[in-house]
Amino acid sequence: MAVKETKSASVCGVTTCMNMLDSKWKPIILYNISKGANRFTKLLTAVEGINRQMLSKQLRSLEKTGVLERKTFPEIPPRVEYSITPLGKSLLPVVQSMQRWGDKQSGATKVKAKTETKAVSQQTALF
Repeated sequence: MAVKETKSASVCGVTTCMNMLDSKWKPIILYNISKGANRFTKLLTAVEGINRQMLSKQLRSLEKTGVLERKTFPEIPPRVEYSITPLGKSLLPVVQSMQRWGDKQSGATKVKAKTETKAVSQQTALF
């Protein structure tokens, strides 16, 4: 008789990874911090489409899971910088792979759109 696996025992690596990067914003935030945008305002500018509240929520979540470290400097006005922990650095190859794949697909999409535009203009010229 086969032993039935419990749900926690059958969690695969993809699930574990997705649990760490469980929103559309987290990989983008992690990528931007790896490229030097380590302050809140820099991130707000670098991450297109995110608002202050969502950025704050995502940064807190990444800090809570141990992906990011938050350092507050005792200055007036207070300065906060985010850095990537060793756990976060272990996720960077995944994020960089996503970035390379996205760049490749974006290029393929541009070439396809250009080809389709050329084909449409050639068909229009026939009429």
